[in-house]
Amino acid sequence: AVTTDNVEELARFAERRRIGFPMISDEPGALVRAYDLLDPAMRPSRRHNGLPIPTIFFITPDGIIAARLGHQDYRERPEPEQVIATIDRIGD
Repeated sequence: AVTTDNVEELARFAERRRIGFPMISDEPGALVRAYDLLDPAMRPSRRHNGLPIPTIFFITPDGIIAARLGHQDYRERPEPEQVIATIDRIGD
């Protein structure tokens, strides 16, 4: 996971939620902007350098983005069935 939260916030969140996967701090928001994931409805503030739109990228072993799931509304998330169907589709 990549987020604009700082390293300390990520560590607290990971511990509190028992996150078992790597989480990377993109506090300046460089990756968020590079992949055009900055939520236009959220203004940058001192705490965040803009909020990213939650997005899942499916990347092939050779580094190609094979699929992308996300929605402009941060409250909308792909259903697990949609994620699995995407994996099945790109795995063929």
